[in-house]
Amino acid sequence: MEFSKSIENLCLSILFGILLIIYFVADSHIERISIVCITILVYTFVKDIKIKNMYSLSIVIVGMIIGLFIGGYTLYTFEYEHKDQSENISIEKNQNTAVLLIFDGEPMRYNIPMLLHNINRKPNIKDKLLMPYALYSYKRIYEEAGISRYIDTTQRIHRELKNRLDHGYDVYISCLNNTPYYSQMVQLIIKGNYEKIVVAPVFLTETKDYEYIVHTLEVENLYKTNDQIKFIPPLWDSEKIPRSIAKKLVNTEYKKVETGIILMGSVFEKMDRSINPKAIQQERVFMDKIKEELISSGYEERKIKFVQMRSKKEEIEDSIQQLQQYGVGKIFLIGVDDIIDKIEDQHYIKDFIKEKNTESIDFEYIKGWGNTNEVIEELEFRIRLMNVDDWSIDDSNV
Repeated sequence: MEFSKSIENLCLSILFGILLIIYFVADSHIERISIVCITILVYTFVKDIKIKNMYSLSIVIVGMIIGLFIGGYTLYTFEYEHKDQSENISIEKNQNTAVLLIFDGEPMRYNIPMLLHNINRKPNIKDKLLMPYALYSYKRIYEEAGISRYIDTTQRIHRELKNRLDHGYDVYISCLNNTPYYSQMVQLIIKGNYEKIVVAPVFLTETKDYEYIVHTLEVENLYKTNDQIKFIPPLWDSEKIPRSIAKKLVNTEYKKVETGIILMGSVFEKMDRSINPKAIQQERVFMDKIKEELISSGYEERKIKFVQMRSKKEEIEDSIQQLQQYGVGKIFLIGVDDIIDKIEDQHYIKDFIKEKNTESIDFEYIKGWGNTNEVIEELEFRIRLMNVDDWSIDDSNV
């Protein structure tokens, strides 16, 4: 009798652990059903399961741990998988130049298969262990923020760049963290049998993700073919993009003497191995260029501050307090890390602005630098310049 009761407690505990995982990652009706089931199980535990000793407690804990592992492992079966199309490679060489735009990207809506695919791409064991919590965080952000507009910006850049390049170029759009994944588009380009391929990762700096893209394309994909390939370097040394950011502020027609500006870079932790130190230096150069453009446009140097996007709110508040001491009435918060800030960063900044709304200061949030003509011009210039260079020399590759 005691043994059968222990088995029952163990099974209920395992079921409880699985339901917790479902609650963490599921949305809509499935989430609500899991809440109901968890409530029933909790009631059952409280009513029927008498934890009188350490043995009974250990059975419940072990059961919950087993359930969590089963639920977490089962998640992997939902991961997005790309199926290669069985199309033949074109026999004749394509004389056009293939241009592959690669954006960072993110799903438009909360999408478990794609988010699982993106998380599992990283070799970090910690991220994989905390995957259910990461999915739960994304779920809550998407619920509150709605949908991501990242894809709108990428499609605009693709459309306008395609029109500008026009004859002699076939422009493809892809992402690292959203469909169409760049690995899918690479296969399409290979089947097109292009003689020349320009890969254009639209990244600001040489992040680990940028290096990952270049490495995988060099080693695993394109260099298995006889095609000639060149990589466009990151955009941190652009002169046009910083100018476009300054121009956007000038066009607001707000009094420059009463304006404060906070430039927000990427996450930087000295002990974070996922951050490339070179990328941090490049981003700082880019932010300095923005600052120089702003100063030359009439903004005061002391009223331009640098912070990290995901730094502690106290650090942003310190910058705001310093700006208030200079008598500013409006503060621009500008994300400089990408064409448009990710939905997680936008949610973080918008929440911060809501908290400060009671104060006598006006905030305006500029979410990135991708919605400007200067970005299109910069990409067009780099692609055309690379295409006219000698393709027989392979030292342009990163």
